[in-house]
Amino acid sequence: MKRRAFYLGVLMLVVSIALSSSARAAVSKEPEEVWQELLKLPNDERQKRLVTGARAEGKAILYGNVSADHQERLRVDFEKRYGVKLEGYRASGERAANRLLTEARSNKVDADVMAPSNEHIPVLIKAGVAGRYNSPERAAFPDAHKDRQGYWTAYDYNVAVIA
Repeated sequence: MKRRAFYLGVLMLVVSIALSSSARAAVSKEPEEVWQELLKLPNDERQKRLVTGARAEGKAILYGNVSADHQERLRVDFEKRYGVKLEGYRASGERAANRLLTEARSNKVDADVMAPSNEHIPVLIKAGVAGRYNSPERAAFPDAHKDRQGYWTAYDYNVAVIA
């Protein structure tokens, strides 16, 4: 079950990375407008456009607190599957969120996908850094693992227990 959840998370992240790259290529529109247009396409056509956009950009960038071993597995799989280099900035959720906010203030956000800690997501949404994308892959996740507005989908979770 844990392995399946991880790979579902990888699938979601992979699609998000390709989507973000494709969306950034269409600079005349807001990313959410591009994403909504892509959602109207049949799955095969949508996937083709996402991969084409990601390849044109040449790389995808992930910011977040994803563990090193998971990030490496994701990188290997992503590069093999799509022929697009995956780079990452790995830091605590707070440091990743601060970097995203700093880049947003300078109007140059490098990240295609962000994976900060949950407590930082509302600030990133309010600052306009996080975009809404209700990916079809979200259907594989329970409702408790995603927000209704389409801003985030949890690819993992930690359980804290007081003992």
